[in-house]
Amino acid sequence: MKSDRLLGIVLTLATKNRITAKELADYYDVNIRTIQRDIDAISASGIPVFSERGKDGGYFIDKNYKIDKSFFTDEEADLIMKLLSGVSSGLDSVKLKNTISKISTVKKDSCFQNDKIEFDFSQWGFSKKLKDRISTISDCIDQSNKIAIVYNSSDFDKTERIIEPHKLVNKSGVWYLYAYCSLRSDFRLFRINRIAEIKVLKERFCRREFSKLDFDKEWSEKNSEEFTLSFRGDGIKKAKLYFDDSEFEQANDNTVILRIRLPLNRWIYDFFLGFGDSLTLLNPDYAREKMKDILKNTLSNYDL
Repeated sequence: MKSDRLLGIVLTLATKNRITAKELADYYDVNIRTIQRDIDAISASGIPVFSERGKDGGYFIDKNYKIDKSFFTDEEADLIMKLLSGVSSGLDSVKLKNTISKISTVKKDSCFQNDKIEFDFSQWGFSKKLKDRISTISDCIDQSNKIAIVYNSSDFDKTERIIEPHKLVNKSGVWYLYAYCSLRSDFRLFRINRIAEIKVLKERFCRREFSKLDFDKEWSEKNSEEFTLSFRGDGIKKAKLYFDDSEFEQANDNTVILRIRLPLNRWIYDFFLGFGDSLTLLNPDYAREKMKDILKNTLSNYDL
């Protein structure tokens, strides 16, 4: 949008000594004439933008022009910058970049030197393709475009759906989309890296009302089960990488018991199998039988 571009240009000019029309045009993917018109509009609004020709020329803002720097304390600005930079690791957004530029404009670089904390909202192995997909979905939310997707469920079932994207969600470094699904006639959470195909549709939608999401309830109560697990040996250390230490009960010197609600799908059995013989699934009984079947089928691959 033009307003976003104008704001971005102002913030860029405020943070750089000078920048050329070509550099701005390349960054915003427009032609040089558009940038020149934007600069004229910015100057007409009262912001003193000047230009110089030559090798080191370009556009710049009068050095005497001041932006109010008292809105955030240095500590507040540092925390916000780290949070926004963490989000930008997974979401490529012009609005996000402009916000980061705005904060860096009104604060000195020295206030961003605190390395006490850092955020990164991208998951391990995060690809450019996935980041581009998240950005596409973000644009569809802004423009209210419906999306056609091919979705792989956690049980490896593939379905085609038409959805209305309403909210991006990041939980534990994993990106989800909260959208109204025409197939289910209700809102659903879609894990974005399980979307096999995506197509932006020209058809628009009207945003639907939905109550504030209780994400803990969303994850814990839908298609979930209460499991009782026994860990021993090195499996105890590994389990405590995933679950809070306070949730374990000490059975004996070498065994702990964990009672916890987890999503009920094929993924959870694969997760259990990753502990090898250091985990025993105690309850529920039907889940024990499912584990036995998986182990039998696995052994059959080795002629045992």
